[in-house]
Amino acid sequence: MQSLRSAARAISGRGGCAIVVAAIASFGCASGASSLPPAPVVAIADDREPRSRPANDGDAIAHRGKPARSTFAWETDERRARARARREGALLVVYLSAAWSAGSLAMEREVWSDPRILRHTAPLVALRIDLTDDGPDAELWVDRYGARAVPTTLVLDAAGREAARLEGQVSADEVLRALEKAADDDER
Repeated sequence: MQSLRSAARAISGRGGCAIVVAAIASFGCASGASSLPPAPVVAIADDREPRSRPANDGDAIAHRGKPARSTFAWETDERRARARARREGALLVVYLSAAWSAGSLAMEREVWSDPRILRHTAPLVALRIDLTDDGPDAELWVDRYGARAVPTTLVLDAAGREAARLEGQVSADEVLRALEKAADDDER
């Protein structure tokens, strides 16, 4: 093992990281280490990627007869989102979240990427409001929407009236029920 470390230091000093990895991997296999359970894989988020992106007319939307969206297209400008929802006669989903909220992070992973949500047939516009910075703007958003928990998800009908309110971390099933209820109420 000591000679392997010495070789690794000598090689890595000359830009041979790949060789070191290959040597360590072959050493592990040759020494019977293959009976060990595999090491867990850890994914590290790339902070250079935007947390949200504006809606793109090129996104496929199921209710227009195209394939379901592969990602949830979030608006980040409230005025534009409300205008678009009015223009399209669509539901408006308002999602107040924060990077420091475990519930928000869980919903990003489990709810907003759920295929059933992405394929939901009612036309909708999604607005994400980021409360990460605990400043005056965050307080204004919390007051404006009456949020008592982070995350908070509101579903507004085509007229802009609150049709459903979900506070805290909720499941995809709960969001789907809220969307279906709002769409049914909107049709009446």
